[in-house]
Amino acid sequence: MLVDLAAEPELDAHLLDLAPERRTAQQPDRKAQLTRDYLIAHDPIVGGGAAATWSVSCKTARADAAILRAMEQRVTLITLGYRDYQRARDFYTAMGWALAWTDDDVIFFQAGPMVFALWDREKLAKDSEMQDSGGWGGITLAYNTNAPEEVDEVLRQAEAAGGTVARRGAKTFYGGYSGVFIDSEGHPWEVAHNPSWTLHEDGSVTLA
Repeated sequence: MLVDLAAEPELDAHLLDLAPERRTAQQPDRKAQLTRDYLIAHDPIVGGGAAATWSVSCKTARADAAILRAMEQRVTLITLGYRDYQRARDFYTAMGWALAWTDDDVIFFQAGPMVFALWDREKLAKDSEMQDSGGWGGITLAYNTNAPEEVDEVLRQAEAAGGTVARRGAKTFYGGYSGVFIDSEGHPWEVAHNPSWTLHEDGSVTLA
C-alpha cells in the first residue's frame, strides 16, 4: 500500500515524523542512502498483530514545509502482490477493468480518484521490507454498490472471471447487504451496499 508525499529527498526528518511512537521507520539510516526516494513505515495499529506497511514516496524537487507537517487523509495507490502475471491480469480485465499501463511485472489500473496496481509478489515484499509468510496479509479491499442487486451481480461476475465467492450476498447487521469474493491470487474483496453511506457518481464514497 503506497502513499505519495510531495517532499525533497533530503527532508528525512519529516518523513521519519510519519513514524513516531506507534510506528517504526525501517530505514532510519536513509541519509546515507540518498539514492532511495522513500522510506518504509510499519503501522502496528492494525488488529491481530499484523502491521500495515506504508511506502512514502518523495517525487518532487521542492515542497513547502507546511505540506510536510502531516500526512493528508487520503490513499493514492493500493498495490497487491501476485505470483502469476497472466492470471492476475486476466482476472481483472475479465471483470471489465481497463489497463492504464503495464510492463513485464507490474500492472496499473486507474480506479476512480486513485490507482490500483498489481506487482510481482516477491518484488513487492522486498520493496516493502516485509517477510512474506504466504498467507493473508491482514488487508481486505472493498467495493461499494448502489443496491443489493448490484452486490450479487459483481459476485457473479467475479466467479465467472475465475475468482471464488467466499461469502454469498446477504443482509448485514448494519442494515446493508454484502458478500465476499477472492481474486485469482487470493486477495479478498468485500462487495457491499451500505444505505448509510453515500456513493457518488465518480465512485467516491462518504460516511453519510
